[in-house]
Amino acid sequence: MTFRREKHKEVEIVEGSKFDFIRFGDEIIIHEVKKSRKLNHAHRLQVKFYIYQLRRMGINCRTAIIHYPKAMRKEDVELDERDEKEIGKAIKEVRKIKVMKAPPPVKKKSYCRTCAYYNFCFI
Repeated sequence: MTFRREKHKEVEIVEGSKFDFIRFGDEIIIHEVKKSRKLNHAHRLQVKFYIYQLRRMGINCRTAIIHYPKAMRKEDVELDERDEKEIGKAIKEVRKIKVMKAPPPVKKKSYCRTCAYYNFCFI
């Protein structure tokens, strides 16, 4: 188990968003721990969305850190203006899907078996 000394582990500040751990100071820094760098782009989008949510709540958060303990790497992630626009568009698309009579067809990917949301898509 990594990061055993962290006091604020698996924190849920925003409904539905559970951070692996956070650090407090002048601002909140979100930390996410991932097993592999294989889905790095998705990991970056995930933490950018978390930052976006916290900012919308008026919480001072600019940065997230993604930890890859097996690779002994970490990556700092910041949310910029372009990201905020992209997230806003994605939220609009999700809202459109929510009101559809039937969801769009599922596109099964190679990593679906191990995804935390597998049941959401396939069961």
